[in-house]
Amino acid sequence: MHHTHGELYEDRERFIPSVYRRGTDGGEVFIFAIDYSDARVVFNILSIIEKGGTPKFNVDVVEYNPIWVKKLDELILEAGFGDITLYEDFRMTPLGKDGTYDLIAIAKK
Repeated sequence: MHHTHGELYEDRERFIPSVYRRGTDGGEVFIFAIDYSDARVVFNILSIIEKGGTPKFNVDVVEYNPIWVKKLDELILEAGFGDITLYEDFRMTPLGKDGTYDLIAIAKK
């Protein structure tokens, strides 16, 4: 079983591909910078949104507390759930050996 937590930490990319969109009255740019520590991962999202020739800058900070799949399994079982199925995306693709950033766990009580 592969770890979601591990996936993020193995890559340790400081910048991840940004989003750029151009419209008729301006454009939007989102730049992601990531800080890693042992306990958490912090996403710094810089957005530049231009409307009518005027750019607006904004910074959002999102903290993630990544969790190993094995630990998640333990916590789900401890909470009294069983029959755990893991998926790697919202198309409900069963979790493969390559791991994922978007783990979905379904369990029954």
